[in-house]
Formats: sequence, C-alpha cells, structure tokens
Amino acid sequence: MRQTAGPTIFEVEDETGAVDCAAFEEAGVRAYPEVDSDAAVRLVGVVEEHRGEIQVETEDLTELSGEDEAAVDERRESAVAERAAPADTTLLVADPEIEPVQDDLLDAATAIRRAVIESRPVIIRHTATLEGYVGGAALERSLLPLIREEHPESGAEYHFVDRRPLEDPIYDVESATSDVTSMLEAADRHDETHPLFVLVDAGSTVESVDGLSLLSIYDAESVVVDGGDADTDATDAADVLVSPTAAGGGPVSTGVLGSHLAALVNADVREGLAHLPAASFWGEI
Repeated sequence: MRQTAGPTIFEVEDETGAVDCAAFEEAGVRAYPEVDSDAAVRLVGVVEEHRGEIQVETEDLTELSGEDEAAVDERRESAVAERAAPADTTLLVADPEIEPVQDDLLDAATAIRRAVIESRPVIIRHTATLEGYVGGAALERSLLPLIREEHPESGAEYHFVDRRPLEDPIYDVESATSDVTSMLEAADRHDETHPLFVLVDAGSTVESVDGLSLLSIYDAESVVVDGGDADTDATDAADVLVSPTAAGGGPVSTGVLGSHLAALVNADVREGLAHLPAASFWGEI
C-alpha cells in the first residue's frame, strides 16, 4: 500500500499477477485503514487505464478471514510454487564439476523466480572481479525479461532488479548495513516488500557470516553463489547456498556457476548466455 496526495494505492496480486488498485476516500486520506499489508481481500472495481498503465478503480474492498482467507492463501501458494519452479531443469551444458550442486542451483533459481512473482526486488551483490561481473551480469540478463513479463508497468526492470558490486571481496557488516538501511527506508517510505539478496562470488566464508546474519535478523532472504572454497562454519548462513566445495566437489569458476544458474532462472535466454562462461578463463590465458 502507498498513500498519494490523492487516492490510496493497493497493489493486489493473485496467482495470475499483480495490479495497482486505487481507492479514494478524500485527497491524501488513507482509504480502508483497517486493511493491512499481506491481508487477503476481495476487491470489486472498474478496470481503467491510468498514465498508460492498467489500474483498477476500487468500489469496494473487504478483508477476508477464516476459511475464505485460507482458501486464497492455499490457491496462491500452489500457483506460485508451480510457476516458480524452473521450466528447464537441465544445466546450461553437461558439466561434471557443476553436477554436484545441480539441486542447489534449482533451489536458488526457484527462490529467485519466486521473488519476481511475489513482487520482491532482487538485489544482486557481486565482487568487483571478472568472476563476479560475469556471474552477476548473467543473472541480471535472465531476470530482466521475467520482470518485464510479470510487471508490465513502465520502468519495472529498474525497480525489481538491482546489481551492485561489492567494495570488498566479502559481504561484510558494512555492506549488509547499507543494504538493510536502504531496505528499511523503502519499506517505511513506500511500503515495499523486503528484497531477495543474491550474493555472487562471495558469502561462503566466515568473513561474510555477520553480514548474512544481519540480513536474517531483518527477515531478508539470501542466496549465495560462490565457486570458491567454502568454510564449514559459514555454510548455514544463507537461506540457499550454491557451493561445489560445500557439496564435496572442487572449486569452480563462479562465472560458470552463475551462468548455469541464470539459464535455470530463465530458459528463454540460454543461447544469449552461452558465451559468458568463457570470459571467466580469460585471465588464465
């Protein structure tokens, strides 16, 4: 929900997508103040076009409870889970070094796809290295078409995905504090949902545990994609960890790992990702 100088805007979503619904009490006055974020509602209104975007002019909005609320939650959860699962579960190419973490890659891809469906921004934090840029750019490339499809409003891709390099090769408390501060300000000013943080080429060592723990304190989910050597004490810090060494394999290029993940996030861009893993090895020539 967000309050404008005129109507109150409710972003309402079901299993098919999300739409803004404008409800007017009087200028600048909160409409339906009894309805909180994350409530299950029944809304009646008229579909119109506002500044080139679809918007519903709300005539009546009722909060649901009991069996009605449970039925909505169950229907939505079932549909979201089905849509979030990757359509193509094969790796970008057959790769014995990546196969030990194929299930972890699927879990990571599902978490990322689910964030898009649930209108949660995806914040990609990667090291300022070739590995980090390749892996982070691959994920961004896969996300942009999904976001445009899920959120047709203009500029949605600038709002729902943000790729930011890390100043240090770890996700320390300073980086996490900056992210949490921005997250809380967005929630306070615009009632935005907490984003999903995806760490690329960082996050699987003890130096990043405190940063990831800070995200967890504020109920922000995290995905770590790191091809380097993982520390045992750090493997439980992220909600989803993709680390070949933690799975019993050897170190791999994070650029390659990120490209595989991007292909699972969006099968439609696989051909456009095929060349990226090669960049990870340029420094060894």
